Amino acid sequence: MSWFLLAVVSTVMFGIQTFLYKSSAERQCNKFVVALAFLTTQAAAALVIFLVSGAGAVNVPFTFILAGFLGLIYFVKVISDLKAMECMPANRLVPIVSSNIILVVAYGLIFFNETLSWIQIAGTIVVIASVILINIQPSKLLNKNILKIGLLFAVISLLGGAGTRIINKYAAVGTSPEFFNLIAQLFMVFASLATFAVTSRKKDEQTTQKCFKESIKLGILTGIVGSAAYITYLYALTTGPLSIVSTVQTLSTIVTITLAWLIYKEELTRKHFFLIMMSVIGVILLRI
Repeated sequence: MSWFLLAVVSTVMFGIQTFLYKSSAERQCNKFVVALAFLTTQAAAALVIFLVSGAGAVNVPFTFILAGFLGLIYFVKVISDLKAMECMPANRLVPIVSSNIILVVAYGLIFFNETLSWIQIAGTIVVIASVILINIQPSKLLNKNILKIGLLFAVISLLGGAGTRIINKYAAVGTSPEFFNLIAQLFMVFASLATFAVTSRKKDEQTTQKCFKESIKLGILTGIVGSAAYITYLYALTTGPLSIVSTVQTLSTIVTITLAWLIYKEELTRKHFFLIMMSVIGVILLRI
């Protein structure tokens, strides 16, 4: 399977993973139970992938350093997202955070000596514009001081998102993807537990037995899909250019919006439909 097809497959799965998060909220599942089941499943899946693949422990110190940085940056990014959402609406936050792909593309071109044809540059611009515009919605006027704080955390999240993408590229070309996936998932578990410890306000959240089972099922399903998406993404980065693979991966938002329209009948305006079609055209241009 080519790196481009792997990038597309991982993008679809990342979109499904985000949709499953949304489904857990729609069904009023216990967030902590879902997250715990998700993290446990993803770590277990990473271990299975590592054992089945027969991959060895390559560049162990380098792998642990990268995975440690990934966990730290992930922790900072999640906290920044949560703080930013307290100060500004999601329709302003998402376009800002999504624009981290611009930094990632620039990094790939400069530090990995990647080259893009004029057609691929056009495709990159179309995809980035589509992802940012599809998340922009009218919002009420906000307190300027609160908005400034929100923008600060949004920029930190933007930099964190770019950092995680770049670290994944170094891991894909400098270590075993299967081994890095395993170690990274363990660090992500620690980072997520730290996030829960910092942000949790309700320690005794009431959950019915039915809701508990539903939360476990969705968490496990999300973990399986998320693990497959991440390892596929690493495989794509092994031979594929960071600039194109990461650009394609941003389209997971489009997948989530489309699934929400199909399953939950959420509104899909002409603007959304147009931008989805433009993103498809952008992907085609990237492949030419």
